[in-house]
Amino acid sequence: MQHRRYEQVDRPAKAAVTVTFWKRHGCARGTVKGPAKSIFGQPTMIETAYPRPLAAAEAFATGRQLASDLDKRLVVIDPDGVWRPAWGILYRQGSAKVEEPGLASWCNEGGR
Repeated sequence: MQHRRYEQVDRPAKAAVTVTFWKRHGCARGTVKGPAKSIFGQPTMIETAYPRPLAAAEAFATGRQLASDLDKRLVVIDPDGVWRPAWGILYRQGSAKVEEPGLASWCNEGGR
């Protein structure tokens, strides 16, 4: 099975959908930001608006769908090593080394 490749970055990319992962209270969480049309000549960002942080798997699925809908690439910010190998290959631009996936705790995700 061929895995998709996603670039790991340190800051949100203006021309891409960005999923940011972190761990909070031992649980893997995430947010999604993506580019929107310019308003008054200024680029704007859209962000998922939920009353709580998304579970990591939800954030990844939402980001992937948004990137597909907007025809943009998906990039990942993952300082806590939340990435799951089942989602694809995480790499850093200019690095021959593929980032090793983290083994974060998964809370309230139903085994996704």
